Formats: sequence, C-alpha cells, structure tokens
Amino acid sequence: MSSSIQVQHVRGPAGRLAIHVCGPSDGTPVLLTHSILAASMMWTQQMHLLAQRGYRAIAIDTRGH
Repeated sequence: MSSSIQVQHVRGPAGRLAIHVCGPSDGTPVLLTHSILAASMMWTQQMHLLAQRGYRAIAIDTRGH
C-alpha cells in the first residue's frame, strides 16, 4: 500500500507554512517536526510507514524552512 504525501499551506501572522500530510483522514494524527537546519521532508519514510499502519502523519516546516 502506497500513500501519497499531500502538501497544504497555512497562512499565519508570521507568513506561510507548508504542512505535509499522509494517511487516512480518520487516522490518529501523529505530528512530526524537525530540528533547526532540517526540513519536514526528513520524515518521508516514517510518514509512509505510519500511513500504512492507519495513522495520519503530519509534518510541518517550521518558519523559515
């Protein structure tokens, strides 16, 4: 089973943030965040594994990434 990662954007007072979502819409959400000098796409493999197990993986790019 292969689940695609969808990119959404959220606009806030500090600008626009990218949010990457993978997995069933009714799955238990798992929020993945990255450290400084990294980006949310470091979680790509984990997002697919979580989605295959029925979770909704959500990875955000913090401001400036």
